[in-house]
Amino acid sequence: MNSVEKRAILGVGGIFALRMIGLFMIVPVFSVYGDNYAHATPFLIGLAVGIYGLGQAIFQIPMSLAADKFPRKPIIFLGLILFAVGGMIAANATDIYEVIIGRALAGSGAVSAVLMALLADVTRKEMHQSDGHDGADDCDLYYAGLCFWSIVSRLARYLWTVLVDFRVCYIGDAAIGGSTDAYARA
Repeated sequence: MNSVEKRAILGVGGIFALRMIGLFMIVPVFSVYGDNYAHATPFLIGLAVGIYGLGQAIFQIPMSLAADKFPRKPIIFLGLILFAVGGMIAANATDIYEVIIGRALAGSGAVSAVLMALLADVTRKEMHQSDGHDGADDCDLYYAGLCFWSIVSRLARYLWTVLVDFRVCYIGDAAIGGSTDAYARA
C-alpha cells in the first residue's frame, strides 16, 4: 500500500468513523431524552430514531447515481452538509416533529456508497481490502458509540451530541478534501 492509498483510506475511513460514532451515540439515550419534546409519543420517538435509516435507504441509490455523473467529492460534501444541517435542525428542535424532520434530512445525506466508490477509485484493484477495513470500523464504532455515550450523557444533554455531529461533519469535509487531492485532477 503506497502513501497516497494510505491517506485515502484514512480520510474515507475517518469520515465513516466520525459520522457513525456520532449517530450511534444517539441510539441508547434518545428514548429517554425524547420524552422532553412537545408532542412526543413512543411511536414518534421511535420514528425519530428510525427515520434516519429510512432516509439512508431511500437516498443511497440517487446519491450513487449522481456520483457516477458528477465528481464524487462534491457529492460527498453535499451529503455531509445535509447531515450537518439535519443535525442542527434536530439540535434546535422544540418538538418531536422538528426532530423527525432534522433526522430525515440528515439521513438524506447518504454518502456511504459514494465514499466506497471514491475509495475504489483512489486505490489499486489489489488493495480493495480497504473496503473491509471500513466495514469493520462501522461495527467497532457502533459499540464505541454505545459505550462512549454513557460517559458523555453524564456531562451534557442531547443538544451537545447533535452539535458534536455537526462538528464531525466539518472535520469530515476537511478530511476528504485533503485525503484525495492527488486524484482530484484524475
